[in-house]
Amino acid sequence: MSGKWFGSLLRARKSDHRNKRVVANFSRYERLEARRLLAVGNDVPSIQGVVFADTNNNGQINAGEGIANATLRLFQDDGDGVFETNGDDVQVGADVLTDADGNYYFDNVSANESYFVLQPEQVASGFQLDEQVSLLQLPGSANLVIDTFDTNQEVVATSPAPASTGGNLTFSNETEVIGGERDILAQLLTGVGEVELIVNPFNLLPVLQYNSSSGVEGRAVVTWDGVDSSSSETPAMGLGGRDLTQGGINTGIAMNLGIDDAGSGNFLTLRIYQGDASNFSSANATIPITDGTAAGFVFIPFSDFSGPVSADNVDAIQMFVGQEGVPSADGQIDTIGVLGPKVANFANAPTVDLSITKSNTTDTVVPGESISYTITVENLGPIDITSGQVQDTIPTEIISPTFSATATGGATGYTEQGSGDIDDTVNMPSGSTIVYTISGIVDPGATGSILNTAIVSPPTDITDSNTDNNQDTETDNLTPTVDLAITKDDGITQVQPNGTVNYTIVVSNVGPSDVIGATVIDNFPSELTDVSYTSAVNGTVTGNTNGIGNINDTVNISAGSSITYDITASVVSSATGSITNTAVVTTPQGTIEFNTDNNTATDVDTVIPTVDLTVTKTDNVTEVEIGEVLNYVVTVGNDGPSDVSDVSFVDTLPSELTNVSYTSSATGGAAGNSPTGTGDINETLELPASSQVTYLVEATVDDDAVGPIANTATVTAPAGVTETNTTNNTATDVDTVALLEFDLSVTKTDDVDTVLPGGQTTYTIVIANDGPGDANDVLVEDILSSQFSSASFTSEATNGASGNTVAGTGNITDTVDLPAGSNITYELEATIDVNASGPITNEVTVTPPAGTVDPIESNNIDTDSNTLAQQPGEISGFTYVDANRNGQFGASEIPLRDVAIQLRQNGVIVDEVFTGRDGAYAFTDLIPGTYTVTQTLPQGYNNGEESITGEIGEIVGNDEFLVTLGSGDVASGLNFGELARQPSKRSLLTSSFRTRT
Repeated sequence: MSGKWFGSLLRARKSDHRNKRVVANFSRYERLEARRLLAVGNDVPSIQGVVFADTNNNGQINAGEGIANATLRLFQDDGDGVFETNGDDVQVGADVLTDADGNYYFDNVSANESYFVLQPEQVASGFQLDEQVSLLQLPGSANLVIDTFDTNQEVVATSPAPASTGGNLTFSNETEVIGGERDILAQLLTGVGEVELIVNPFNLLPVLQYNSSSGVEGRAVVTWDGVDSSSSETPAMGLGGRDLTQGGINTGIAMNLGIDDAGSGNFLTLRIYQGDASNFSSANATIPITDGTAAGFVFIPFSDFSGPVSADNVDAIQMFVGQEGVPSADGQIDTIGVLGPKVANFANAPTVDLSITKSNTTDTVVPGESISYTITVENLGPIDITSGQVQDTIPTEIISPTFSATATGGATGYTEQGSGDIDDTVNMPSGSTIVYTISGIVDPGATGSILNTAIVSPPTDITDSNTDNNQDTETDNLTPTVDLAITKDDGITQVQPNGTVNYTIVVSNVGPSDVIGATVIDNFPSELTDVSYTSAVNGTVTGNTNGIGNINDTVNISAGSSITYDITASVVSSATGSITNTAVVTTPQGTIEFNTDNNTATDVDTVIPTVDLTVTKTDNVTEVEIGEVLNYVVTVGNDGPSDVSDVSFVDTLPSELTNVSYTSSATGGAAGNSPTGTGDINETLELPASSQVTYLVEATVDDDAVGPIANTATVTAPAGVTETNTTNNTATDVDTVALLEFDLSVTKTDDVDTVLPGGQTTYTIVIANDGPGDANDVLVEDILSSQFSSASFTSEATNGASGNTVAGTGNITDTVDLPAGSNITYELEATIDVNASGPITNEVTVTPPAGTVDPIESNNIDTDSNTLAQQPGEISGFTYVDANRNGQFGASEIPLRDVAIQLRQNGVIVDEVFTGRDGAYAFTDLIPGTYTVTQTLPQGYNNGEESITGEIGEIVGNDEFLVTLGSGDVASGLNFGELARQPSKRSLLTSSFRTRT
């Protein structure tokens, strides 16, 4: 610090500037004299204060009202005492932020300058702060003057030491001196010379001048103890418990001073007393070394004082300059006073952040359905509010709205249950919440969108720091959704041409929304004519019409309303099949139809045409001959009353007629007939009422025709057409065919009387037609009986006969053609079965075709019969030792003699023989039949393998043959092969002496 700041600032405070009214932009700046200092620092000079929200609007800083993180700026005044933003007043240092309690602190100030503090417009800790400017701040000016040293006063202490001289000066007020009296005392402690103490020397400089002779030790004592007219070092207690802190705004004692010699008497002590001279607190300071003028600055905080006396209860103040043992020096002390940091508090009008939100969890709603909203009102603080306003004007698109509300955090004043609009005056402590739930029905006829705005407003004397959240609008697009339904019925399922039909169409809107611009369309089919209709409504409907022809209405149907159309129409005479009539209702674009299944209604009636179809047919003859040409006239007609299409006309000519051809002609509008054709007639005709088609059919009687010839023509109405008389739908012409006459004959012989079983015989068969007519499709049959085991034949035809099998086996079954005078000869060679018995009979027949006449039937069959002769048969073979086990009787193998061989028939032994020396056996003179041949296994042998070397017989088991003999059959080579055992000595001796008996 430089210069005599304290005195100059004091004088500045007394200058004209002090009377200038600083123009502040906002009115809530706190003056120092009116507020308690909430200090954040004790440094002097400094400027500090509190930014607070005056939430209770009492003008005082109360606990919890401080605003944290608020920005403050310090500007140095340009000397005119008016805050200017044009650059004349310059910002000093950087912005500062308030602490958690709202305190700020500027210590970068000069005691010789003046300043403004600016609170910019801002949002801090949720508070909206307006711009405010402090009054002009003089950091170096004293809040409480102890002594300005304006009035001259002198004392001098001279040798010899020790010596002291005192003086006191009384004042009429405390403008210059606290307590109204200054006591000064000059003390010469040691040395030769003097110590001088002068106030305002020569009345030119308001300072306390301290002078001393070179080399002396001395001390100056100044006492402020009230008016006692005494300069004693012992102070009186006349300040009366003075509060030097002035309620806390002052933090210490400051002065400008200086001394001219370092280390020489530059020691200063301050004391404050209370009660008596023995009760004090003191603090020490070092006087700055200057050129002896009061160019230095010393601030002694109250906190530096030690002792029992506090600065807020002081009866006397005393200052000591210099000390014993230290040479004195010259110096000055300028004004001494009590001060603290300059305080500029910023009181901000109460602000609150009220918030409101409104939602219904959807962006799309359906007219006619329910809708609900949730409104949440919150007081985000920092203050409680009373008489806040919550409003929600329900849009007209919502019918019968009701609401309920609940609260937390102590909110009151809300309507718990209500209907219609919300208009509540509420009290909301900070942090409280009110939740409204609104319910209603969307007007079924509503369109576009619904905008619903909820608003919360603070009381008129409170500012909302964030108006952006004071209202919320919920916008919901309206999507009309309906279930339009249409039905159509005429109460019947069948109609007739030229009849009348009555339809009823009902178009309804099941809702939930009204529908605007739906279309009702019924385009009537061509089978209906003379269509007319009327319509009636139920509920609120517009756009429906009455009229003739097709229906094409654009209608508005409120939910729950309907339109009924009554329609009358005639069925055209040409109608066939079915009449399908469809009515459709369609929603307009932008309207959702949630059930399209019932948007179309169709009535189907079967058209039942009524006709009498007729057909006639004749060839004007009753008997025909083979090869004759016939001419039929066939007429197909429709006697009405309805026209008819798809009529089936069929005339299938019988097989007895060949070379069929026809022509046709139509009258009365008939169509579909072929002008010409061949073969059968099968046509689909169109027969208007009273029309007909005439067919002329030509055909030839087939050579194979036999009577009668029936020719039938049929006319059939199509499905769905009623035929009133089915008796005339068929016409048949029957002609008798004149019969052919001829004499068929057959002969058969084998020219023998006796045959043998297993033998063969040859038959000669002759088939003949003795006329007069030709015979076709004659059946020749020779079916062989079981007495024959096989047969084969050949044949030969003469004179034009045909159809015979030239060569074959087995039975003869031929269908032949025999012109008059022709014949066929068969040669049949047959083998007699070996088991045949009785006479052998063979029969042949010839059968004329149906529809012919054979006047002599006795010669149509012939039989040949032969006596069956029998020849004896024979069975033979060998028994042997099959040494090489190959199943064959070899030349070197030993025959077995005396082995018993049995012959059985039907399980009964009919003969038994023993083998001879050569091992042979034989059964002779056997009648034809089936036999079993067995042997008794000879002792000492094992069964071997049987074999057959002849052509008759089969092996059926060990040592067993089955033989079937025909007449004269010889079954030979039925051999039994046995295996020899290893003989014992006994059996060997025994066999050596065995003899045959």
